[in-house]
Amino acid sequence: MTSYSIRGIIYLLCFILVSGCLASAPSKDVESLHEEVKTYGKFIRWRAYDEAAGYIRHPDGEVINVDTESLKEIRVTKYEVLTIILNEEKTEATATAEISYYHERVNNVHTIQDKQLWWKDDESGRWYVNGPLPDFKP
Repeated sequence: MTSYSIRGIIYLLCFILVSGCLASAPSKDVESLHEEVKTYGKFIRWRAYDEAAGYIRHPDGEVINVDTESLKEIRVTKYEVLTIILNEEKTEATATAEISYYHERVNNVHTIQDKQLWWKDDESGRWYVNGPLPDFKP
């Protein structure tokens, strides 16, 4: 084999590898969804319920008033996103998180699975949750 043939094969292999990496790279929509889900979870984990409530909005644009006052005695000990499933159009997603928490006065740890319906606002490009904050029952 000549050095030109070997060099050509190496270039071809590099091109195939780079093309494969680019094809499997997540789109900006997917990346932004993952970041929003992660940030929403951090707000809940660290008791920033007012900030988490800022993610809650109906697809028609209606802001949902959330009573965060009742959550002041909730302590989240674990927040883990289990799944994020995005639709083909990359406009809606379902995320499931496992949350362990306790009420300060009760001290029993509970674990729930919180199913979140996310939608993307076309104007702002931002993702929102179409539903309430997690249902923390005593």
